[in-house]
Amino acid sequence: MKVMFKSSIALLVVGNIIGLSLCSCNSPYVKTEKIIDEEEMSSIVQQEYLTVYQVPDTWKQYIIKESFTISVPNTVELRSDLDKYTRQLKSSNFWGYNDNLVVFQQKDLSKGANNNHYCRILLLHIVGNEGDYLHNNEVQSLDPETKSMFKEMVDAEIGPYSLISEPTYSWIDIDGTKAVEIKYRRSGSDNYTTNCTMYLLFNNSEAVKMIVSYREQEKDLWMPDFANIIRTFRWIESKSSAVE
Repeated sequence: MKVMFKSSIALLVVGNIIGLSLCSCNSPYVKTEKIIDEEEMSSIVQQEYLTVYQVPDTWKQYIIKESFTISVPNTVELRSDLDKYTRQLKSSNFWGYNDNLVVFQQKDLSKGANNNHYCRILLLHIVGNEGDYLHNNEVQSLDPETKSMFKEMVDAEIGPYSLISEPTYSWIDIDGTKAVEIKYRRSGSDNYTTNCTMYLLFNNSEAVKMIVSYREQEKDLWMPDFANIIRTFRWIESKSSAVE
């Protein structure tokens, strides 16, 4: 087991204005830890093992940055710079807009319609150096110091809003791929409450931060599909064969 887990989290924290391009650097959070065998660590760290998900035919798969694939339901659309909604965000210098993000939003929002609902799937791919992050099948204990660093990430994400409940932190297993799952609730516009789940996935020299969010008052509309999106995540083993 690597001893650089806190260093890799620190890289995310330092650049946590989501979409910021991160570089490798030494971190003040690094400390000496006992090296534990991968199998031993997996046995002592509590994980939720997600069952294999049969992706509906109506869902669409995307290849992101020639690095990983993700499938999304047909109730969302990929945001484009040409969208009417995106142009509005740019012109208003909205705090949540960032060119580096891959964003899915409720369908037809690009046309200026369906604005009476809210959901988002935000994806950020981060490239570092070999050994900056855990391998995709490794886990590490989530001690109080690590959770405090995750909390910094959450605080940076909520922008002008406020936390309604304290985040929860856990490891999940997606058919052998490990991810940190962080769940939290925040305030939203027009007195709505937003349910958010942040996923952190590591792959030695790269990482992915994914945030799935929707209005709590609309959970019957979004939750059945959105709870399963992470189960479609797959790292691409042979990146040279991937096509954007």
